[in-house]
Amino acid sequence: METTIDIDTGGTFTDGTVRRGDEVWTLKTSTTPHDLTVCFSEIIEQAADLFVEDLRKFLTTVDCIRYSTTIGTNAVIEREGANVGALAPDELLRAVEDRDESLLQDILAQGARRELATASDTREISQRYGELAEELSDNIVVGMHSLDDERAVRTALLEEQPRHYLGSVPLHLSHELTSDTDDERRLVTTLVDAYLNPSVGKFLYKAEDFLRNQGYENPLLIFCNDGTSNRVAKTTAIRTYNSGPSAGLQGAAEIASLYEAPDAVALDIGGTSADVALIHDGDIAQDEFGTVDDVELSFPMRKLHPVGGGGGTVAKVEDGDLQLGPESAGANPGPACYGLGGRRATVTDADVVSEIMSPGFFAGEEISLDADRAHAVIEENVADPLGVPPEEAAFMIRNRLEAQIGDFIVDKLDDAGVSREDASLVVYGGAGPTHACGVAQSAGIDRIVVPSYPSVFSAHSVGFSDVVHDYHVSAADRSDLDDLDEEIGRLRQRARRDMEGEGFEDDEADFVWTITGVTGNEATSHVEVSPGDAETKMENYLDEYDQVTLRLRARAHLPTHSFSPRFEDGSGIDPADEATIRWQTTEGPVSDVTPLYDYRDVTSQVTVDGPAVLRDTSTTYAIPPDWSATVNEFGHMIITMEES
Repeated sequence: METTIDIDTGGTFTDGTVRRGDEVWTLKTSTTPHDLTVCFSEIIEQAADLFVEDLRKFLTTVDCIRYSTTIGTNAVIEREGANVGALAPDELLRAVEDRDESLLQDILAQGARRELATASDTREISQRYGELAEELSDNIVVGMHSLDDERAVRTALLEEQPRHYLGSVPLHLSHELTSDTDDERRLVTTLVDAYLNPSVGKFLYKAEDFLRNQGYENPLLIFCNDGTSNRVAKTTAIRTYNSGPSAGLQGAAEIASLYEAPDAVALDIGGTSADVALIHDGDIAQDEFGTVDDVELSFPMRKLHPVGGGGGTVAKVEDGDLQLGPESAGANPGPACYGLGGRRATVTDADVVSEIMSPGFFAGEEISLDADRAHAVIEENVADPLGVPPEEAAFMIRNRLEAQIGDFIVDKLDDAGVSREDASLVVYGGAGPTHACGVAQSAGIDRIVVPSYPSVFSAHSVGFSDVVHDYHVSAADRSDLDDLDEEIGRLRQRARRDMEGEGFEDDEADFVWTITGVTGNEATSHVEVSPGDAETKMENYLDEYDQVTLRLRARAHLPTHSFSPRFEDGSGIDPADEATIRWQTTEGPVSDVTPLYDYRDVTSQVTVDGPAVLRDTSTTYAIPPDWSATVNEFGHMIITMEES
């Protein structure tokens, strides 16, 4: 019976799921920003405790561990990357230096650069490399106009420099990272990747060493922002950026497909922030040239739109107006109701004051919510400055959050030409089910799907990934196709070598070639092709598109999740308590006596009409008046607005 562990580290919590056969267990612990291996190891130890097994014995039964980490994202946010040196022609260096993106400027300010006019002057190459190494560069990017020139630079250095010296300050050849025909974008992409590489690599190898020391013999697989998983040695640092939100989107697309919802909005509301993404005609929206902190890169990336607002978002009053964010209470100290020293009002504190969230039903019972502390910070920071009761202030905070996110979704749907009436909302994250109906109502969406395990859904969704490697060659004009046959051979050789490095033989992997036409930042056509026909088809595409890309995707299948029925028909559940809660409805605010259910009592399919609150230990489902929620056979909650 297959056993898998899937883990996602977020800003506030680190989540995990364990699957053995068709059964799934959820795990949660606080993220430890000072050392992410601590929360990683805690999840692994919790998994062993589920089966009351010694950790070493348990890990011998595990087939696959996949991990999505924030380490790359953190390095960007906190500007804690490496000192990067660059060797490139003068005109390329000047073009990069003239750009104004803050991340790029910080990388350049922290590193050093040297002009390299030619790849044939061995003496000059060695001298320039030595100068950069002496300026304490952690690694050096080589960005010439061709792969042959970059390899000539490396060959010259191997002849002139001691090998141990090159090993301590490694080279990153831009053409080996990407075959993007845009020299400037390719150089910038390699600079960002080299900036992230040491911190990402050091941490991932440390996490893998922990597993090795505990007797785990399989490779640790790292989930990447393109929806794939690869072993540590095969992971490109830049692809770990935003991988956690991308994992949730992976699962949201699977959910949308299950319910035949070709147009859907994926909404992840966590403890620190919220992310919105669109699924249109069944495909996850993506940019052909993704961005990291506004820096355009050579790799496709899924379009994830951050929205200010999560459970830890700080609420305050400025100039007489209620403001949410951008500050977040984070994991430590967190909202005041955590009892860890937080003194600022947050969305979670508002949920507690509203009696939607309750002590004893939070974070897998790891944190006991303190209602008195929540009441005190809401009163001091929001209610008193606005001159309203704390309960009204809490309602205003919830309503403001839901309206902000709802308005943002409307803008994105309108930009994509998607009708709100035709769209479904797939909601997850610890705070997602709590605010889903308010967001949907604000956005004009009348169907919501909340998957099983919503508070750990990004971790669970890592389990939909396979081992995949992508390779590509791009052409902007016909001259770029002169050596296409040779390049196809190189791509095929790299794919086979990398899959072998992942532990898979040729007959255990699928190899698929596709052609993509690109205009601006949009990939507008994807067609499967045989290598023998590639050149002719690429020539035809160049008549229609700015650029054409030939891609090879190598895929080896891992044990992955599927949707299995969990519940049979049932007769309903009884409320455990009730409370008077203030709700926002289509007719305006109302205060209603609201049944409070213990979600742990849901053991079969059931329908609950609003107003209602269903409290679980990991999330809370808030169902306003005029909405109805059904838990179906998969354990998913389908929430719909009742007809007037």
